[in-house]
Amino acid sequence: MKDKQISFLKDALDFLDEVMRSEEQRLFFVACLSHLSDNEQLLRTQLSDVANTSKPRDPKTYVNWLDWLITKINDNKKFIWESREIKELILFPMIKKQSGSGGSGNETSFYIEPVGLDANIPKQDDTDASASTTINFSTVYYQAKKLKRTPWYLTACSPFFEKTRNRQFLLIVLILYFIAMPISLGWMLVKPGFSIYLWAPLFIIYYITFVPVKNILSVSTRKMTLLEHMFQPLSSICLSEVSASPNTKKIGDISRKLSSVQVEGKCPVCASVYGLENSIILEKQSIFKSRIIGRCLNNPQEHQFTFDKDLMSGTRLNS
Repeated sequence: MKDKQISFLKDALDFLDEVMRSEEQRLFFVACLSHLSDNEQLLRTQLSDVANTSKPRDPKTYVNWLDWLITKINDNKKFIWESREIKELILFPMIKKQSGSGGSGNETSFYIEPVGLDANIPKQDDTDASASTTINFSTVYYQAKKLKRTPWYLTACSPFFEKTRNRQFLLIVLILYFIAMPISLGWMLVKPGFSIYLWAPLFIIYYITFVPVKNILSVSTRKMTLLEHMFQPLSSICLSEVSASPNTKKIGDISRKLSSVQVEGKCPVCASVYGLENSIILEKQSIFKSRIIGRCLNNPQEHQFTFDKDLMSGTRLNS
């Protein structure tokens, strides 16, 4: 069981590759996990030895690095879990920190403790998690992989989603811009003394910002948007995820964060009949319906599924 937990956490490092600060930091995390695979805990005084570098850093720096890793894993816990198609574990193996006062036998240490997720996790037998006696052809479970390149405008707007008032302010500004720009461009065309040298740059700015503004509006109002960019992989979406606060349950008070991921799913029909893997991608339902659904690439007309961003699952859509 311990080997499976360590393997899971090492895969989590790959998921966090985009935000990893340096290769030195990554190697240190791998060394810490290797230490925890053979020991129950990792003490603060052992961090320099575990790092095993020619220029060791202050132990406080290593503690800060592990604190950062714990925060990032916790923030992306659901996506890290869903990125593994075969669940070999029932609970999420979380790295925990126990702070000490520095005395003998009472120093800061790190250890692994299995924890649950906010979303429901289907319980499976650890001895054979992939075994299944029946196949449910009406349900699909999605896996998420963090995007290596998050669009710049989403990164810039991410801080606005931390508080409700900031989100409301951003939404008002975007709506005004979305409405005011085409009106201004149309008014300039009919205005006496029309100048193409002023109109053309404004039109180019509006053309370039149209998709980013539309996507930010969508993630603000619908809590997710499909990222249909040329350099993004298929089935890429941005989600407005809840950063749950333990002191409040009011929907207007909760904070949010943006997460950009690529989502795939195994079509239960095509996987059973042809053995196809991850044939389902996310698309808009149609030109006139902006709903995001899962569509099978092998049978896109008949094998269509809903997409629940919180449960990372979907059910068969009726044709």
